[in-house]
Amino acid sequence: MIWNETTPRNPQPPIPKPRQVVIYATPKNATKGLAKLVSEAAAAAVAAKGSFLLLLLGGSVLNMLGGLEEVKGVDWSKWWVFFVDERNVAHNSPDSNFKGAREALLGRVPIPEDQVRGARRR
Repeated sequence: MIWNETTPRNPQPPIPKPRQVVIYATPKNATKGLAKLVSEAAAAAVAAKGSFLLLLLGGSVLNMLGGLEEVKGVDWSKWWVFFVDERNVAHNSPDSNFKGAREALLGRVPIPEDQVRGARRR
């Protein structure tokens, strides 16, 4: 919320939207479901704001990103990717989330290189 002179003294917090939990029978189905969810969110964000921000954590989700490569009609030029828990290792290290994401998806789709932001290395 933006606070200014027109903000009510006791504003009500926004009402959270209902959440849904989806359980998939197989990892392949989960990968397809994640691709559908992320691509729909990306399309909505690009339509509303002109860009889509994807914040990545490490772990098994990185391996599931490959399903996005198969989605048709994605405007990759509008995507911005940030790593929120990148390990303090070189980007080519086997322990790097940046490397894992690049292998799973980022190296196979045309997101502009300057729109992928990993931790800087000295």
